[in-house]
Amino acid sequence: MIFNKYFCFSLVSLMMLSSAHAIPNDTELYVRNTHASYVNRGMCSVAFDVQGYEPLYEMESIEFTVSLKDNKGNFHYTDTATADDFNFVGGRTYGQFFIEGEEACNIFGGTITINKAIVKHNDGSKDEDIVKNKKLRIDDFKPMKIIISSKK
Repeated sequence: MIFNKYFCFSLVSLMMLSSAHAIPNDTELYVRNTHASYVNRGMCSVAFDVQGYEPLYEMESIEFTVSLKDNKGNFHYTDTATADDFNFVGGRTYGQFFIEGEEACNIFGGTITINKAIVKHNDGSKDEDIVKNKKLRIDDFKPMKIIISSKK
């Protein structure tokens, strides 16, 4: 009887802990700068892909906080962008986010530093910063250099 209570308590505790972060510890997401373009009469848009190598159905959105520097290393500004439309194809997760505005034109060929990437879940799991948890990786496609912040 005591063993049954201990076993049930352990099982429930394990289930609660496993759902505390909906993205498994061994899962990584990759970010890639795909292109930069002029849109909407002089506004600029810098596009990024987000990809996971497994379906992450519980991801609702990822809010990126980024710092942008031009190709000479001059700081321009900090911005936020959200990836919130994910597709699940072939056992993978795909999404995009964009940095847009007049100031974005000044960073073409520059560097973006991802300071935070907060994943919000649709299953009630706790939000998590995948930069802090080291689950965000760079797929360096080369149009723009990307750095993940080492600040804590």
